[in-house]
Amino acid sequence: MNKFQQLNAVWLYINQAKVFNAKDIAIQFNISERTVQRYIAELSELGLPITSEAGRGGGYRVMPNKLLPPISFTHDEVFSIFFAYQSIENIKGLPFHADYNAVLNKLLNQTEAKFRSEINDLKEYIVFLSPNRDYDNPFLKEIFIHSRNKDTIIIGYQSKNQHSVKKVIPIGVYTSKGLWYVVASDVFKDKIVTLRVDRIEDLEFHHSNTDKLHLPTLNDWLSNQGHDSFGSMIQYHVELTPQGVMKCRDNEFLDKHICQNEDGSGYVEIDVPESELNHMTDYLFTLHQDATIIRPQEAINRICDMAKGILDQYKGSKDGLTREI
Repeated sequence: MNKFQQLNAVWLYINQAKVFNAKDIAIQFNISERTVQRYIAELSELGLPITSEAGRGGGYRVMPNKLLPPISFTHDEVFSIFFAYQSIENIKGLPFHADYNAVLNKLLNQTEAKFRSEINDLKEYIVFLSPNRDYDNPFLKEIFIHSRNKDTIIIGYQSKNQHSVKKVIPIGVYTSKGLWYVVASDVFKDKIVTLRVDRIEDLEFHHSNTDKLHLPTLNDWLSNQGHDSFGSMIQYHVELTPQGVMKCRDNEFLDKHICQNEDGSGYVEIDVPESELNHMTDYLFTLHQDATIIRPQEAINRICDMAKGILDQYKGSKDGLTREI
């Protein structure tokens, strides 16, 4: 065992023991007490909070801390960490952004110059594109923490049509197409809702939930939106042209529900939470003639209203343009 390995082993030992003396470590690792004293000094310089205790027998104590012992990485492992970071670097509003940079800098500083150059050149070879949404998410980190703690919070929320105050219990956050969303239990409405984080205008902590909450996890919600346990559901049946099938393949929620025919056309049958009806219908509207909603009737009515609104908006424009030409 070389010095680095031995120092790492001592770190692990004393971090678990919390209270120890030099003789204990000397016996455990078959080294001299003088070597133990030197290791303790080096670990203190590395940031491990070790204090000496006076009195009979003396000894040391490791103060509460969140430091991890040194971890060895191969070049491929370091490269994979930077590769993973590259995949999320262009996502706007990442929580803990400063912490990501601190981790990357620590890793870079421990690598030789040649490998450091290869890491820095990574951006020249691969780019993960993400829509550049010019929206701020000032409460993203707070919501993430409240989701982890299952706290109840009060938020001011600006939807497309109105401002409202909501009392919610965040379940988790996710990003899609450059936007951040929070899935939460709406206390007033007693149902699970999906909210855009950039539309949250203010946030206030209400209380911690000490009782066990029967809420789905974020992964459960995202992968099982068709289950009745998530509230009132509405079934969609949508006929798709071959082009419509290709477009829906780009939608992570619809992709796994597509049934494709031999000629390339297909259809989608999916149960959608009632609260997501407008969102789903608005997306299908962007597919134009490549998607035809068979049910529900509420979605068909919304499509007709949106189409009529656009026709009214441009009413007379076509004739006027023809006359000018």
